[in-house]
Amino acid sequence: MIKLITLDYQRQDIANRHVQIIFTAISVICAFILSLNMAFANVGVSQHAPKIAFYIGLTEYCCGVDPHPVHGIKTADGGYALVGKPTDPNGNSDGFLLKLNQKDWLGYVMLSDDQFSEAGWSQMIGTTRHLDALNSVAANDSAIFAGGFIHVRNGTVDRYLAKYDMSIGTKIWEATFADPIRQRDGAIENILLTRSEGLIVTGVINAHSGTFEGFKSYGNPQDGQAYVSYFSADQLDSASAPDAPVWLTLLPESVSGKGIREVSDNIGGYIVATVSINEGPARAIRICANGHILWSEIYPIHGEVTDIAALEMGGKTTGFAMVGHHNGDQGGIDGSITYLDLEGNASHHITVGNPVGQFSGLGAGHPQLIFDECWGIQGTDDGGVIIACGTGIEGCDEWSFGTAIRHTFNNDLRTT
Repeated sequence: MIKLITLDYQRQDIANRHVQIIFTAISVICAFILSLNMAFANVGVSQHAPKIAFYIGLTEYCCGVDPHPVHGIKTADGGYALVGKPTDPNGNSDGFLLKLNQKDWLGYVMLSDDQFSEAGWSQMIGTTRHLDALNSVAANDSAIFAGGFIHVRNGTVDRYLAKYDMSIGTKIWEATFADPIRQRDGAIENILLTRSEGLIVTGVINAHSGTFEGFKSYGNPQDGQAYVSYFSADQLDSASAPDAPVWLTLLPESVSGKGIREVSDNIGGYIVATVSINEGPARAIRICANGHILWSEIYPIHGEVTDIAALEMGGKTTGFAMVGHHNGDQGGIDGSITYLDLEGNASHHITVGNPVGQFSGLGAGHPQLIFDECWGIQGTDDGGVIIACGTGIEGCDEWSFGTAIRHTFNNDLRTT
């Protein structure tokens, strides 16, 4: 089942209302508004935490078998769009794009199949027995763009980008982009509409066949090279698919771009977080508007990186924040946030994890069992960030029956 949750976030010192959309299909989702002096009540919710504006559940009717959403946005018409991957009949993945047109949701809603047909539309990509998925979505005033990867006739997996009419879901064009090295695989992992109404894209190219473990919250590529490419506003506005991006830049010592944001200081351009070769240290790379690399830095303390945000104050970027997770000091996995200045220097590092929430009264739990994994981060216009994480116990297969830790696992409700 797909779940869509919005949090209505309003601070006393901000007149505008900010809505952060969080999507999940596999675990409990917690939104953390980060502050060094945050105090939590005994129910796991802080005093100024946003209230849930609405919660929507959808059946597999909308998006295929076992749909796994990985990215979503609010669209210009007030609706919502999200993408991900369902499972095809042979156990491989396809891709789905879901659009909900209604903009006045309230409360807790479970959409039946008939209700979904009236509330929105969906599109699928891919072929049975082959590897396909949609990883990221962006939208302008009239169209939705979805990026991912698709199996093509020569047997490779290629970068995939498609444009859809926002209101009715008609596909306007789709494009595949072959890798520079023949018979290699590539994928789009993230797309972002720029202030100039172009599209900035990051992902992986030139990967050997069979090395796509996954993307977003279902794994990392094991081979290939990260890249950033740019499509112009004219290419996006056209009724015909682009043949190639305006420019493409290969990123050093990296296999895939995990997140990308536009930078609004005196230099401009983009900041991208990448997975290092062999899943090494987290890396951030600053890129000019024409694709030239300004700097590239690694951060061993951070662990696995999953996304990056630009910190904004008064409309100007003041720094960056990466999110992800790393091995906890006492075992298990903790959420990880690393703050950077404009030159890529790490200013400080924070870990988060095991929030009380629905687990109030259970105590701290066994640190080796609890996994806190952070998957998304978004800057707010007061210089802060909101992150989305999951918490709980995923399994206990490595611990023998009859051991104390196995007994703890069997009696801990965090396996929900």
